[in-house]
Amino acid sequence: MEKSNRFIGKRIADYRYLHTSALSELDDESRSAVRKAEARITPGAKYNVIKIRESAPEISFLNYPTFFEEAFPILEQSWKVNLDTGQCRYRVYSESNNPPILHRKELLLPSSHPDSQRFLELTKEAESIGLFDDTTRIGFLQDWNRLLKLKGYEVSEHALVPLANETTENLSAIESGSEIHRHLTALTRTQLSAPMQSLARYGYLDQTRSVFDYGCGKGNDVQLLKDSNINVAGWDPYYSPNVEKKTADIVNLGFVINVIEVPEERHLVLTSAYELASEFLVVSAMLENANARGGLPFSPDFS
Repeated sequence: MEKSNRFIGKRIADYRYLHTSALSELDDESRSAVRKAEARITPGAKYNVIKIRESAPEISFLNYPTFFEEAFPILEQSWKVNLDTGQCRYRVYSESNNPPILHRKELLLPSSHPDSQRFLELTKEAESIGLFDDTTRIGFLQDWNRLLKLKGYEVSEHALVPLANETTENLSAIESGSEIHRHLTALTRTQLSAPMQSLARYGYLDQTRSVFDYGCGKGNDVQLLKDSNINVAGWDPYYSPNVEKKTADIVNLGFVINVIEVPEERHLVLTSAYELASEFLVVSAMLENANARGGLPFSPDFS
């Protein structure tokens, strides 16, 4: 199939993917081929993505029902048509426990589409986290979810948010009257937390800088950094209260201030951590999110 001068859609190997809203931007020959292939699929079939193979007379029609609603939508149905033979193959993925998923949605849309910029920002965020470094690990749902967890993130609407200090304890076990049991928000991890991963990704955890984890919880980050021969220490009021708070090149205050319910105490902790930092202080906090699971503000001042 002859290529147009201006490439429309997302290219993967010799396949081109585009949303149906971009069909009008294809050249006449390609649009004619799509119409010919469409005549071979189930009448009234719902699809919103077209997949064109450029090295063979093959066009597929893909249905992502939540293309605009979900950040990385799941493929539900597909029809693959061979233009030479007229043969059509139909597949259903709705009952699969590991269906294909879609990334970089902005590439499938016309550049003038109102959602293009929103999708592009999501892609840039995923790239900055390193989610697209190995494209062989992102095409199917289970691999994608494992990678998200490994990187310390989850998807919320069209944004990637860090997995903060979660716990499997019941809310009633965490709260007692008007008191928050902060130590129960500590998370046992097998990989670096999202703030530490960001530092590593941008080259700051290079063994030339010392690190102090202010509010280190159970100390998972501290141990993982020690295993990498990084000069690191950590203090926590519950798990490591006897460790000396000491100056370091980098001080990490990761998901600490959002579990301190008194504004004056939050200010004190932030100031104390800042005074320990020789080069810079890293502060991370979970912000209020409409999709947050099971959370309620502790008090009107808890902001």
